Amino acid sequence: MRFILLVVLYNTKVYESSTIVSFLEKCKLVHDDCLLYIWDNSNLLEDQDCDCSFLNSISYKYYKSDKNTPLSVVYNQILNKYSDFEILFNFDQDSTFDGQYFNEFINAYQQYPDVGLFCPQIFHSDK
Repeated sequence: MRFILLVVLYNTKVYESSTIVSFLEKCKLVHDDCLLYIWDNSNLLEDQDCDCSFLNSISYKYYKSDKNTPLSVVYNQILNKYSDFEILFNFDQDSTFDGQYFNEFINAYQQYPDVGLFCPQIFHSDK
């Protein structure tokens, strides 16, 4: 089952994103099934090229927006462009998770194929 992991960056370099680092280091069992799509909404003064060499063999695409594109536009563009993928995971730049995260979502998707949107529980300071 192929899926897209969409990470939207804002004024963060690719290698500083805890979401990307977390995926790279803790989710190796799903790397072959994933296209990592990095949408860079940054307006950093220095024009950042995508230094993605640390991603090793992960399949990825990098897009640098010339403006801070609204998330609704980003999500819909990716959904339209990659409609042949089964699952789209949307993330910001500062999430952390492990491989179990993806396993639970994929299992839920397989058990409830008619459900169009799954949302995780999100915690901040144990709340």
